[in-house]
Amino acid sequence: MAGYRVRAETSEPGGRTRGEVILGILFLVLVVSADVLLGRMLYESMTDVDAIQVRKLQVEGHLHYLSEKMVADYFLSNYDNLNLLTMDLSRVRHYLLKMPWARTVTVRKRLPDILYVYLTEYRPAAYFNKGILTGDWKVIHPDLSEFREPLVHLYGREELAEKIFYRYLSFSEFLRERTNAEIWSVELTPDFMWEIRLTSGLVLFLGRDLDTFASGREEREGDRESEDALLPRLRTFAELNSRIPGLMDKAEYVDLRYETGAAVKWREETREDEEKK
Repeated sequence: MAGYRVRAETSEPGGRTRGEVILGILFLVLVVSADVLLGRMLYESMTDVDAIQVRKLQVEGHLHYLSEKMVADYFLSNYDNLNLLTMDLSRVRHYLLKMPWARTVTVRKRLPDILYVYLTEYRPAAYFNKGILTGDWKVIHPDLSEFREPLVHLYGREELAEKIFYRYLSFSEFLRERTNAEIWSVELTPDFMWEIRLTSGLVLFLGRDLDTFASGREEREGDRESEDALLPRLRTFAELNSRIPGLMDKAEYVDLRYETGAAVKWREETREDEEKK
């Protein structure tokens, strides 16, 4: 009787054959490879600039000096990453804050392709040198080619901008009450001399005010003392103006840097008219 040879297959622990183990490993490699491939495809899709690009900038806020078009042009024309999914909103916010009028900026993503921006603007208080002094006492430098607001012109060191502005308010109130004069500009020169130009063109040289700024004093009480030192000089001008008809229209400047009295320089046309009489 013929016998049958039985070949025994080797088994791994747990009862699985070697073939099953190899198939399992191949399947695992296939699944991992597919995951890696899909992940790479998804990453490339997300980081493709044209895949999920910002198509619209929705700008809101109480805007006077900026417009939605200005903000959109500034951002869409210059920002280096317009992919909405990978865009860093904190970086976008800081970028938009570089616009001179932008005071605060809030940014949100609105899928599929909108970037929402809410802006608040600085409010101008005065012209300052070649820029604008804001109500936050910050000097900004926007394009002023079409800016026409009737603000006073202030000149001096930027770190003293707030003090110069408040001194302007004091000068303005004093002159308006006593002479009906309006101030065009106030300057604190590099050697801390005060100069006022009226809208008539007349310049008032007031001189120093106890060297408050030169000494670097910050006390409010000291500021009031130095301010009072200038008021007698303005009072001298007010008295001259009441005694000399047409002073503000006929004089070039009034130098008030004297303990008593003042020096007046008349305009050239005024002197010529007087000589003809």
